Parts: sequence; structure tokens; C-alpha cells
Amino acid sequence: MIIKVPNYTFTLNENTIIPDELVLFMFLFKYKNADNEIFTSLNLIGAIIKFQKGNDRKNRPFIKNVLLSLQNKGLIMTNVSEDTSSDDIISGSILNVKDKYIGVKSNVFDEILKSDDFIRSKLKLYIYTYIHGSANNGRVVDLKTLSVMCKYFDSVKSYSVSAIARLINEMDGKFIYKFSGKRKGDSLEQESNRYYTHLDSDKMREYKQINNKKKKVIDKNKVYYHCTMEPFTIAEFKEKIRDDSVNWQKYKPDTKVYRDIDYDDYELYRISVDFNLDESFNSRCNKAIDSLKKNMSVEIPWNEWEERYLEDKKLSKQTEE
Repeated sequence: MIIKVPNYTFTLNENTIIPDELVLFMFLFKYKNADNEIFTSLNLIGAIIKFQKGNDRKNRPFIKNVLLSLQNKGLIMTNVSEDTSSDDIISGSILNVKDKYIGVKSNVFDEILKSDDFIRSKLKLYIYTYIHGSANNGRVVDLKTLSVMCKYFDSVKSYSVSAIARLINEMDGKFIYKFSGKRKGDSLEQESNRYYTHLDSDKMREYKQINNKKKKVIDKNKVYYHCTMEPFTIAEFKEKIRDDSVNWQKYKPDTKVYRDIDYDDYELYRISVDFNLDESFNSRCNKAIDSLKKNMSVEIPWNEWEERYLEDKKLSKQTEE
């Protein structure tokens, strides 16, 4: 069976589908009848999908709110309302799947969601569906855009770029296939990576050849794997911190004013501290941080960045385990 998700739901706007909504929409699509009709209840859905782990009193109201959101976005039409109780029969139909859609096999839906960690599995399903919508010509993934789309339900907060990148790397070779962008001539600039959800025999052969080469490099070098970054050696990390995109103690064009650092800069610094990769870089960053903290005219969310880094680090550890 093919589960059909309308293409327009992955367009970035106020009606963009988010991970919790996608899981429930695909669930409803899978179990609708031959006439495209839905017959279910909050109890039935809650027995199968645990949006709120271990707490049915929270899980059922959460499911009802996701159903109402899907209805408001024009994806389903049902009799669900604020007054719908856990035992009430919910009836209705799926909408907007006749024309352009992303077709996901129901067995892929089942396999991705079978993990005990629902947060990670629902994000993997979202990432897979997003990449699958490229008509398998290879999708260029803008991690910041994808992060914005991966919002917590009923919240302005999104899952971090770091978390999304980690899950993409974890899925590589299982549900998706990554082809790293080639270097542009002799420069450090790199073409965008491309991701596929299916490979023909020639493309699969190319993928295996590329990954065999990667394994040989990994076998020969000390490799670190953390947060948003690809596997890297110490030498590659030191090359990265010299890159012009890293803002630590670099001037804005034609001025003597230092560039504004951002979370990506902070993450590089924290990775270097965690793994003791470059003492000189660590020292330089520490001095800059001390100076910036004393400058009352500069507001930098240090605590927020640290919490975000630790959250990503925790997810990284879970992924490796």
C-alpha cells in the first residue's frame, strides 16, 4: 500500500505539516477504508501511537489537538471537536491526495516507527518523506529550513539543526543514501550533498564504492562524530576552524569591529573543548567569551546555546548507543 502525502504540505508556510501531524495523517491514511473514509477513536489511536509517553491522560487530548490541526490545515474532514471524548467514534475522510503527492510505502512507515524512541522515529519519518518527495533525483537538504519545518507541536520551538543532521547521518545506508558534494576545483568550497531514498543498480554500486573508501579513511585515522558535523579527523577540524565562515575574532568587512558570533561558532568551540582538539583555539575563544560577557552592549544567549548544545550532545549519545 502507498500512503499519499500532498506535496504542498512540505512547502514552508503557515500550513506546513510538522512531524506529529505527519505521523497521524499517515496513520489515518493507512487505516482508512476503500471509500477513503476514517472510522476511529482517541482510545484506538492512543493504544497504537504514544505521542505522550506513558500517560494516556495526556496522550488522548494531544491526539485530539493534532486531529484538529490536521482539520484546520485542510488535510482531513471529520466530526472531531473540542468536546470529542476518548470513546466517541471519529468519522470522516482524507482530503487533498488526488493530484501531486509523495507516495510512501506503508511498510516503510511501519519500519521507521517501530523504534521505542518515538521522538527520533517520528523525525526520521519526516526526514525520509521530505527527501522522498524529490522524485528520487537526489534532494539537496537545507538543514536550517528542515529544522524550521520540524517544529514541536503547538509551539514555536523547532528541533535543532544538530539533531536533524545527526538523524540524517544515522539513516544513511538504511532509509536514505547520501552522496557528498564534490570539491569545487582546488578550493575548500564544496557542492551540496544529495540524498536519495532509492538507488538503481548503477547508483547503488557508486554508493558502495564511495562508502568503502570512507571506511578505509576511518580505519586509518582518529575520527570524531558529533552534532552537526560529518565524521572528521583532528586535521580536518583544524582546517575547519580556519575557514572564513567561522566568526571567532574575525573583523567585519572594512571595519575594526569583530563579527557577530552565532550558535554554529559556539558549537565548534564546545566540540573542541569536549574533545580537547585545539588548545590554542579554545584559549582564543575563552578570551573572546570573557570579553563579550563584560561588554554590556552585546547580548548573546550563552545559557540558551549551552542548553541547546547539551541537548544535541545527549541526542548524539543516544544515537551512538
